[in-house]
Amino acid sequence: RSTMSDDYTGDHANHSPVAEARDVETDIETVVDEQHPDANSAEESEPTHESWFEKIRNWVFSHQKNRARELQELNQTIALHPDVAMNYVLRGELYLQSDDVPRALDDFRTARILAEACLESADWGLIDQIAQDRAQRGVEKARRRLSG
Repeated sequence: RSTMSDDYTGDHANHSPVAEARDVETDIETVVDEQHPDANSAEESEPTHESWFEKIRNWVFSHQKNRARELQELNQTIALHPDVAMNYVLRGELYLQSDDVPRALDDFRTARILAEACLESADWGLIDQIAQDRAQRGVEKARRRLSG
């Protein structure tokens, strides 16, 4: 009988957290590439600066064309998990894409606060750090739109 702790002996026992994060990023990129095989040819002909987080977000929502449905799903997710910063980041980005800048700004600020609180109490907070960084960039984008 194998347990989860058994799965992390052997090769995984010597991995650093940074190496594990790189492995996860590679796995995510592989899934995204498999789901969107045409994306590789487009990237070769036209360079993009899409981060792996944006690839994840795009992959998650690629089956949905309706922003109202995306928003409804994020609202439900936030209702079930109101303490997860990444949910607010995703909804804030959706609001920003929909030009609902005040709501986007509120969600990015909420995400930043939640991520900061999690970082203070976590031993290993890679996702929380990503959420905090992403929320900060969202706040900056929203402020530029409000002032511009």
